[in-house]
Amino acid sequence: LAPTPRLQQRAQQRREHDRCGDRQQHRKRRAHSFHLGARVSEAREPRAIVVTLMRRLKLFADYRQIHVESDPPRGDLADAWTVQATEDRVAAAGDVIAIGTNDAVELAVEVAILDAAPALDPRAEHVTEAPLTIASNVVVVAGCTDFRPKAKRFPIAPGDHVVRASHRGLAKGRETIRIEIFPRTGPSFDACVLVRFVPPPPEKPKRATT
Repeated sequence: LAPTPRLQQRAQQRREHDRCGDRQQHRKRRAHSFHLGARVSEAREPRAIVVTLMRRLKLFADYRQIHVESDPPRGDLADAWTVQATEDRVAAAGDVIAIGTNDAVELAVEVAILDAAPALDPRAEHVTEAPLTIASNVVVVAGCTDFRPKAKRFPIAPGDHVVRASHRGLAKGRETIRIEIFPRTGPSFDACVLVRFVPPPPEKPKRATT
């Protein structure tokens, strides 16, 4: 018997847990350690996350991709775009990552550089995270085929970072993306999906009335 859509979705969720489980467990351990410390020291409130930069852009997602990269990047995304990466909407190659989009169209893209990992966007329909190494002191955010000398550049500290892409509007065909970049404080990890978009089932055709 063919698996039902619900069984397929549960199997996909188990695979996502396996692929991103270590990263989620690391976050839980850090949160648990913080709460233990707070009980001992009685009173430390969580430190507010500082947004060091925020910009709103309009980018053309040629080949259905938005790139975030060091300047200049040395990584090659050719081998990173596997079948799984295409399904996940994210590919990573060291100092360059590509965020997959629904269509090759102009998109509203918000870029935020923060000093720590923010909470997940509760309205996001698809969320990915990928590691990014910055060798220079700027990060480039651009469409796949944008002319790089004129691409948007933003100041950032060199080192290991995390790029989180939160997609909204997928179900309604009006995709927007928020890109959050913050320092990586945990162990290395592979690009993964934190929230996966599941397209709604197609509407059943209405029966003709006689």
